[in-house]
Amino acid sequence: MDRFRGFGSFHAVLYSDGVTHDLGTLGGYSSVAYGINDRGQVVGTADGLGIGFDRAFLYSNGVMHDLGFSGVAYAINNHTQVVGSVFDASYNSHAFLYSDGRMRDLGTLGGGTSTAYGINESGQVVGVSATTGIFPRSTAFSIRTAKCWISIAFSRRTRD
Repeated sequence: MDRFRGFGSFHAVLYSDGVTHDLGTLGGYSSVAYGINDRGQVVGTADGLGIGFDRAFLYSNGVMHDLGFSGVAYAINNHTQVVGSVFDASYNSHAFLYSDGRMRDLGTLGGGTSTAYGINESGQVVGVSATTGIFPRSTAFSIRTAKCWISIAFSRRTRD
């Protein structure tokens, strides 16, 4: 029984050409897949014995790779750019972009948490972020990336 989740053991799977493939784990009991690109690369989260819980992973060419940090990978594009949430020591989440072997914290709109849920082939990232104020609320964001620069465009919805 997985002592963290309480649901027992479960594994991420990839269904391709009529066959379901077990993607395994990072040494722990469980993994969950969230995103796939046209190249069959899969991203998600897995627990691992001795390396911490909820590690973001990239499954490529038959191997599950730990991206090197606690978090959840939700989406991947065909340039192998990965987005999701990275967790700090207090288990707060920040949206991240993983590209060329490096993770970039995308920050928040002033609140304590954010999550990136999607990325397109142009490197535009979508997700949600908490904002500042007495009653913080989640706000959608969009980020456009390139190898050498990042520009941020925020979309805010306010209460009337």
